[in-house]
Amino acid sequence: MDLTVTVPAAANIDANLGAGNVEVSGTLPSGTSLDIVDQAGNVTLALPRETSARLDATSNAGNITVDPSWPVAVSRAASNASVTGTLGTKPTGAVTIHVDAGNSTLNAQ
Repeated sequence: MDLTVTVPAAANIDANLGAGNVEVSGTLPSGTSLDIVDQAGNVTLALPRETSARLDATSNAGNITVDPSWPVAVSRAASNASVTGTLGTKPTGAVTIHVDAGNSTLNAQ
C-alpha cells in the first residue's frame, strides 16, 4: 500500500506496525515529530540533507545505517544497534525509530 500524507508544521506523526516494511520519504516540517515503531520489518527513511531534527533510533535484532552526511554514530552490542544525535543544526523536530526485528536505514536526499 502506498500512502501520501501532507503534514503541517509542528505535527506529531505516529506509525505503529506489527509486521511489514516502512518506507518514508519527504520533508519534515519545522517542529514536527515522526515516531515509527515496527515489530518485524525494515524501516527506510529518506529526508533532505538539510533536515534539522533530533534522532533516536534502536533495533533489538538488526542494524541501523545513517547517511554519512549526518554526523551521528551508530552503537552496536551483540545483535542490538542504536543511534542518538542531531541531524542538521538547531533541531526543531524529532525522529524516533524503534524496530524489534529488522533494519533501519536513514538516507539524505
